[in-house]
Amino acid sequence: MDVLPRARTPASEYFHSLLRSLPWPSVGAEEDKLVSVGFTSCLRREGVSTFAVHAAVAAASSGTHRVLLVDANLRNASLHKLLPVDRAPGFVDVMRDHCELEDAVQPAYCDLSVMGAGEIDAEPDAVYGATKRLHDLVAKLEDEFDLILFDLPPIGTSSVSLSLLGLLDGVILTVEAARVDWNVAARVRDRLHRAGIRLLGAALNHRRRRGPKWSP
Repeated sequence: MDVLPRARTPASEYFHSLLRSLPWPSVGAEEDKLVSVGFTSCLRREGVSTFAVHAAVAAASSGTHRVLLVDANLRNASLHKLLPVDRAPGFVDVMRDHCELEDAVQPAYCDLSVMGAGEIDAEPDAVYGATKRLHDLVAKLEDEFDLILFDLPPIGTSSVSLSLLGLLDGVILTVEAARVDWNVAARVRDRLHRAGIRLLGAALNHRRRRGPKWSP
């Protein structure tokens, strides 16, 4: 197993700051807990997977929390390209009862585990539409890990992942400054609110090469 990167760079400091701004590690009332978090965007290719990976590494670097990163972007799975893990078995295989949960969770670094997307042998709508199965999976993962981060498809172009987003404790919206008009981002924000999904904040990416910006 590879050693978790611990270098303190401007980028890593940003993600440590992002985590500190969230109610995590959770303290206080049960209803205020933050264990499962989704990363999504308005459009494709806004850097969601990269954000999710960096946030997961930052969370796991404390050495005291069990962190899981799940590739639930079924049309554009990429975590197996960014981390030393296999694509399958993974999320889809667990959802379709093709493997046990423990077989789909792979160690990446010391305190960071990853669940790849798995073998995509079904339409994403069928996977995300299995609400009861999704609920049971998220609940089981929340019992086993201190933080679960989900890499999700863009919510601005499809509603297929709304059922999964609704099961999570919160969502972070990644917005690429050079591509996404503020009105588009506002419509996605309103869509999440109407669906009763807790929006934790927005991460502004590629803002004239100054690096990301976090807005809770």
